[in-house]
Amino acid sequence: ANLYYVNEAYVISGDESLERLMPPETVTIEAAPGAEAKAVIEALKTLPDKENYGTMILEGITFNDVHIEGDTAYVDLSRENLNGSSLQEGFLISQIVRTLRGTFSEVAQVQFLVDGAVAESLMGHIDASKPFTE
Repeated sequence: ANLYYVNEAYVISGDESLERLMPPETVTIEAAPGAEAKAVIEALKTLPDKENYGTMILEGITFNDVHIEGDTAYVDLSRENLNGSSLQEGFLISQIVRTLRGTFSEVAQVQFLVDGAVAESLMGHIDASKPFTE
């Protein structure tokens, strides 16, 4: 799996010359058949022991389901503890989309769901009603 993490230096400084996400961490993840995509996303909760690597996939965030159908990955989040700033929401989306697209060659887009349904937004700042490609 290729896990994408937040660049903490960017978050702290807001320096636009820095990349928003760090170079991917390539790891091996064991998962039951059909549960690979969810296991990959859950792995984003654990940070590598490297400087400036951060995550917006916080411990309180729960993934009801993550699965792939055709070229679309569906990420179903629980509404509980799903809140934050526009910066946090953007990073949460970016981390998940980049990780799924960078790990599973068949994934061209990611559709977010909240408690099983397409939501207007995850945290109230970014339109999440259509699939993301970046």
